Amino acid sequence: FWLVQLKYALFKGPENSLPQHRLIRLIPQRTWNHKGIAPFFKFDPRDCMFKTDCIMIFLPIQLCLWVAGHMKSLAPDPVSIDDYVAHEGYAGLKNALGMTQEQIVQQVTDSGLRGRGGAAFPTGIKWNTVRATTSAQKYIVCNADEGDSGTFSDRMVMEDDPFMLIEGMTIAGLAVGATKGYIYVRSEYPHAIDVLNEAIAIAEQHQYLGASFLGSGHAFTL
Repeated sequence: FWLVQLKYALFKGPENSLPQHRLIRLIPQRTWNHKGIAPFFKFDPRDCMFKTDCIMIFLPIQLCLWVAGHMKSLAPDPVSIDDYVAHEGYAGLKNALGMTQEQIVQQVTDSGLRGRGGAAFPTGIKWNTVRATTSAQKYIVCNADEGDSGTFSDRMVMEDDPFMLIEGMTIAGLAVGATKGYIYVRSEYPHAIDVLNEAIAIAEQHQYLGASFLGSGHAFTL
């Protein structure tokens, strides 16, 4: 809120001088005192008047970068299993382990969950088809090619919430009887590949993937 007020004050126009002490009141004291804010003002804020034409470009850009950096520091670490579990991560898998395959598929069907692609195919129908198929080896394949131009929803999931993808694939494997999974990632997403590889290794270390994940007797590897 105070950032919006500050932006409004800065863009009132060069003909309007704004007393410095009034503008400083728009910024919380703890923020102003932080070394990230004070250096943007090249003068003693108690002595000067703000001339908006002098700082109209410089201050908003620097201030937004500072705010963005600190907001990012508050976000959970994408490859921290502790952060993921603290935000109800793997609660779904633990619930699924107490259900039959039919119950898992039925719950997904009842939820109305659909694919993220353009067809929006009902997930429950797809899962039930695989579950009912007899095969010595079943696989869960995640198509993260994201070939549509200008779309980055899959990329954001892989880079910012990889354990959600891993957990979802594990639940799918449990529901249909698949023990192996593959994630197809395009080569243009090198950061997503690195994050996924790190997250998969961490999930294995914490027994969320493997020959008997969470000691359940069920196998699923990625």
